[in-house]
Amino acid sequence: MFEKIINSKIYNVIDKIVKVFWVNILTFLATVLGLVFFSFGPAILAGTYTVKLIYQKYEGPVFPVFYNAFKRFYKRGTIIFLIFVILLFVLGFNNYYFFTKLEKQFDWYSFIMLIVMFFFFSISLVSLFHSLLLATCFSQTNIFELIKNGIKLTFAFILRSLVFLILLMLLIFISYIAPILIFLLSFFTLVTIIEFILFRAYDKIEMFDNISNQVAQQLIR
Repeated sequence: MFEKIINSKIYNVIDKIVKVFWVNILTFLATVLGLVFFSFGPAILAGTYTVKLIYQKYEGPVFPVFYNAFKRFYKRGTIIFLIFVILLFVLGFNNYYFFTKLEKQFDWYSFIMLIVMFFFFSISLVSLFHSLLLATCFSQTNIFELIKNGIKLTFAFILRSLVFLILLMLLIFISYIAPILIFLLSFFTLVTIIEFILFRAYDKIEMFDNISNQVAQQLIR
């Protein structure tokens, strides 16, 4: 009887829903407890690898996997995130400056600079996630080398980068108009988008695919 319940479709659906909720809660709490700046990077990586394992038919508990991943990726994930925070802050401020300048009076220089700054901001935002993912596969590689390669991957997978950027903006907008989703679903959606849009692109490169799968398996041991 017990085995019948475990193997039923309803149980599997409920199990998946519970895991989705858990991934969202754990990623949310890890981010908030670290005041965002000191935990967002590793929290997103932990959530992404947990989702990766769930879609690989992992049936064990979510918390140990998330905890192992968060602990493993904490140092480098935090450093990379803080570097990008500084970069994104500078670019974001420049965007704001040229936008407000255009509001007062239109001039071509400000218009062109706004477009340029927005382009660099968008590239940096996607490169942040690529750099974080690379850090999980190459733990001995220099941080700045990872960032440089993260930028290269953003251009190498430019179509995926554009799709990711659009979905990210859409997710932020939906979370803004319905804040309850941040607690219920937003973080899970983000790490799922990262897994399927960005991380899955690495599967085309055998070396990346092998390393990321090895890392994922190490997290459940």
